[in-house]
Amino acid sequence: MVSRKHRVVGDTYADSVKLMQISSDVLESYDLEDASAVMGTENNRKQLSDANLLDQDQLADIDPDDLVMAVRGPEEIVSDALDEMESQLSAGGSTGSATVDEIPAKSIERGVQQFEEANLALISVPGKYAPQEAWKALNQGLHVQLFSDNVDIETERELKQHGRQEELLVMGPDCGTAIINNVPLGFANSVSEGNIGLVSASGTGLQEVSTLIDRAGYGISQAIGTGGRDLKDEVGGIGMLQGIDALVDDSDTEVIVLISKPPGSETRDKLLKAASECPKPTVVNFIGTSVDAVDTDHVVIAETLEDTAREAVSQAPGPDAEAEQFTQKMEFNEQSMPEVLSKRSSPEASRKYVRGLYTGGTLCSEAISILNSELETIGSNLSLGEPMDEPLVPSGHTIVDLGEDELTQGRPHPMIDPELRDEQLRQATRDSEVLVVLFDVVLGHGAHANPAEGIANAISGTEDNEWPVLVASVTGTESDPQGLSDQVQTLRDAGVHVAESNAEAVQTAKLIHSSVQNRGVYE
Repeated sequence: MVSRKHRVVGDTYADSVKLMQISSDVLESYDLEDASAVMGTENNRKQLSDANLLDQDQLADIDPDDLVMAVRGPEEIVSDALDEMESQLSAGGSTGSATVDEIPAKSIERGVQQFEEANLALISVPGKYAPQEAWKALNQGLHVQLFSDNVDIETERELKQHGRQEELLVMGPDCGTAIINNVPLGFANSVSEGNIGLVSASGTGLQEVSTLIDRAGYGISQAIGTGGRDLKDEVGGIGMLQGIDALVDDSDTEVIVLISKPPGSETRDKLLKAASECPKPTVVNFIGTSVDAVDTDHVVIAETLEDTAREAVSQAPGPDAEAEQFTQKMEFNEQSMPEVLSKRSSPEASRKYVRGLYTGGTLCSEAISILNSELETIGSNLSLGEPMDEPLVPSGHTIVDLGEDELTQGRPHPMIDPELRDEQLRQATRDSEVLVVLFDVVLGHGAHANPAEGIANAISGTEDNEWPVLVASVTGTESDPQGLSDQVQTLRDAGVHVAESNAEAVQTAKLIHSSVQNRGVYE
């Protein structure tokens, strides 16, 4: 018999990443239909109701400062599952593995008293409380990484303007990834220290470039996140401009990399001017945006995230032999594509479509940008594609960001809990109209412990099928908790063609579609 049960812990706060991990762990460990641990905000209460975890009358007495744990599943295990949730909550934990002492403090002021050497505050609280905590941190002379979202853009600008006046960085709001002094923060990867500095308004863009640089034998000096709205004209790129200045002053940084989705036109011009005046070699990638060449030799405009990493490595002092080897390895070779298709018979005429299933929003945007020249119409829940009424009910060519807010209501982000992606993969591999399934796997701190295993299980039974072709990229390093090689091998054993980068994976999908449409590979 299916039963629902919940517990409310009053006046208790836990950050969203930790709660998502607890929800994911319990859902995976117990045979439950659903599980959720959230703060009692209005949006979260609605999600609990929509997920049929609590009724409206049960939600009536829950306040935003309350922590709610709810499960639905077999009657005999729901109490044990809640006990496990509460146990994990009490045990604490961390979204990263850096060897930094955890200071049990109830406020920023108290934390500063206990840890006087601290110069950065990582803030992850409900959006309505985030600005006041950020102001407290700035007033204590701390740099800020603001993981929280749902902060209005005017407040973001005010925080960043004040931070600039005080020579303090404000990374965020909605900044989920950074690497400061070799400490990965939020969703970041374990990369080598080196001489290439990044400033990024894109989390998975930062991850893709930093991990490719690591795999080239080079390393990262600093990777500064800005939050996704920093390059809107309403904010004016304050965070990225500060980041450039910080990396110019950093003696360990010899090459600077700038990454963002399309910026506002005024902000773009300011950033390109700053790059042209920067005394250090600079690589710029505004994903999905056509940018004219800058009239200076030391600024390079890159088209893809792979190009960005390659250009950064080529300009950085370091092991030239490894850089050359990396460049050759990353060069997409169309001549190798017949090998991918050589053992496959011609597909049925009904197989026409490319289906992209992404957990990283920037990687998804890059895929659409590359495929736009090949596919007439691409449905997507991102602005670069054609709007979809139902992102989880695909038709035709579709490239979907499964981590968009509309698809994470009431569930963990798919980088933490890839169940949604795995179910969509299961459906796509069994769809007679699909020619290529394209997807990403993002490793690192905070990400699922073994995403490749879930993918292998989802596509189990289709290994001997010639079509659709499964093409993936894995963003990560050997030092990540999941281990890059282990994840790649699991995918290849399951019949997935694993590319060296997201750009290469998309180029592969593009060429497969072109070859089949033209039947050139079979003639």
